Amino acid sequence: MEPFSLTYRKAKAYLGSYDSLNLNRIIGGRKGNTWLERRDGGIALRLYQTDIVLFTPHYIELNTGGWPTKMTTEAMSAFSPIRIYSAGASGLCFKLAGEDWHSDGHPFYDGIRISTDGARLMRSQPNRPESHEPLLMESGFTRTPYVGSRAR
Repeated sequence: MEPFSLTYRKAKAYLGSYDSLNLNRIIGGRKGNTWLERRDGGIALRLYQTDIVLFTPHYIELNTGGWPTKMTTEAMSAFSPIRIYSAGASGLCFKLAGEDWHSDGHPFYDGIRISTDGARLMRSQPNRPESHEPLLMESGFTRTPYVGSRAR
């Protein structure tokens, strides 16, 4: 997937007066599995039946919806300002916008909130788990973890 970083303003402009829009019509491609949809308080990027990115005027929230697959992480990376990757047994990690690949990544968890430009984590993280349990990338077909994955 080619990077096509969205913001709340861009997503709102693409939607216009519509409540739902097939994003593949904008970026090209034949599959119609990625949608922009209005939600209370923001605009969601939906992959199949799962809202994976929520754009609001104040933050961006990322969520695998229980599907930490390669397709989900690639879509989140392509449409948000951060880059998500698998760190093997350490689970999913991400780099904020502007961070280089030589710096350590941040552990990913569902519901993480970042600034609208992707340069920093939000102070308020209401979905942060009490203890960090690594979120491992899974196969979308077999639901088995890719423990040795080096996906970037």
